[in-house]
Amino acid sequence: MSEPGALSLSPTLLTTFVACPHAGRLEVERRLGRPVPDRGRDPDADLLAELGARHEAAYLEHLRTRGLTVAMLGGRTSEETLLETMRSGVDAIAQAPLCGGAWFGVADVLRKVPGPSDLGDHHYEVEDTKLAATTRAATVLQLATYARLLGDLQGRAPEWVHVVAPGRDGAAFAREKLRVDDFSTGGVQVFVCALDLAVSSYRFGVVSRSG
Repeated sequence: MSEPGALSLSPTLLTTFVACPHAGRLEVERRLGRPVPDRGRDPDADLLAELGARHEAAYLEHLRTRGLTVAMLGGRTSEETLLETMRSGVDAIAQAPLCGGAWFGVADVLRKVPGPSDLGDHHYEVEDTKLAATTRAATVLQLATYARLLGDLQGRAPEWVHVVAPGRDGAAFAREKLRVDDFSTGGVQVFVCALDLAVSSYRFGVVSRSG
């Protein structure tokens, strides 16, 4: 649990900041308990959340029908419980909480893949269930952040992340693979730069308003 007044950062907050720094700073102020203008409620938010939950549930059921084992976590499970579940080698973990320092987020699904790690002879990769037919930049940034947190937890950086969208041409689901190194290493370092920029801005904003 965070201490009162402590700032908890999340991939969602990061993507908000990258899309609109002003909106990101307002969200930081809100999380710190400071007064901010009421944004109102998006009338479509509840419907989209419900549709997203149904899509994720349908995908998990799809995995079960293929004979895969699925562990359901509540999003706020302790890190030790998550590690125990990962060490057990379950095929998929739903609503997996990932944290590191001030960062916290809940991955839709972790899927087991072969390859040694601190867990044993296997490790996990992140899957994000999305309703959109095309993968957006914010989704890539979110997944890259999850991959970084997951790599620290399991002692091995995942090579791939995945987006699971509704299927096309008779397929139940469309699963897109994205190589993590294409977004987090090399000359571009997209998500690393975004992380540094966001954290620096948050700190500046907090300090500048504390006087």
